[in-house]
Amino acid sequence: MRLLVATVCSVALLGCGPAAARTRTDSGITGRVLVAPTCPVERPGLTCERAYATTLAVYGRGGRARGRLVKRVQSAADGHFRVRLAPGRYTLKGTNSGLPRWTPMNVRVRMHRFTNVTFVFDSGIR
Repeated sequence: MRLLVATVCSVALLGCGPAAARTRTDSGITGRVLVAPTCPVERPGLTCERAYATTLAVYGRGGRARGRLVKRVQSAADGHFRVRLAPGRYTLKGTNSGLPRWTPMNVRVRMHRFTNVTFVFDSGIR
């Protein structure tokens, strides 16, 4: 009986070691940041948006993280970004003030999935 208890305890403790600490969150938000419009008059065949490299702030929307900054993520020159987050509800916001303007975006992250979004900044061109 003592051998069985010792074996069970040893196996249970193995899950608490460095290997468990190295597991990575397999959910979060991935996407692209754009700024638009980039032309005063949009014509057929003319793309009036472009990738935007900037910093986004991720805020919690529920539980103890509600309203608190969870992470910051930088979009690349091509506008793409990826941030690992635990499942839950979050709000994405731009970190700049003035132009280009942004509107907060609510995002739900599901277990074992990355939620794909397109975050568009308003250039102010009319």
